[in-house]
Amino acid sequence: MVENPHIEDEEILDERQTQLVSYLDGELDDTQMNAVEQSLINDPDMRSHADILSRTWSMLDALDDVSASKQFTQATLASISAESVSAESARPDANFRKFKQAMARYRIVPCFVAGLIGGAAGLFLSHAAWDRREQRGDAAINRAVLENFELLQNTDLYSIIPDVDSLRELKLPEDPSATKAAVQKGGVE
Repeated sequence: MVENPHIEDEEILDERQTQLVSYLDGELDDTQMNAVEQSLINDPDMRSHADILSRTWSMLDALDDVSASKQFTQATLASISAESVSAESARPDANFRKFKQAMARYRIVPCFVAGLIGGAAGLFLSHAAWDRREQRGDAAINRAVLENFELLQNTDLYSIIPDVDSLRELKLPEDPSATKAAVQKGGVE
């Protein structure tokens, strides 16, 4: 299955950003803090990002606290969620994108479905092959019965003959009804 590198890159970036924010807030233990500091030393992009975050928080700390009314907050959140839902449903590939992301995240589901389909197909094919083999076997038996029908009609005649050599010595005529009459009289004509 093909993995989506874009999703994995986003997950790695989100993890690094979370780790960086936790570092700036002082929420990490010593080991994690040392690991982030080492990354900051080695990665200029991460260092730049940390600097931008730090300056942004400094500017936010300098601002006066402003509070909005409860109604304003509720109305804003309601309009944002309504707009995001309508924008999400307006995009034709939104559901397909969600499906692809779920499949990339949970790789076992497609494998399980493929296994079920393969198993069902295998059972169906083996059952069909078994039926075909049984039909061919029944046809062969029917063909053998039809080819030896006269022989099977006279099985009572052959029960009194001990072996094949005795049968050859009798020199029976070609007509089976004459053979039956001769055997019942006790001899061959």
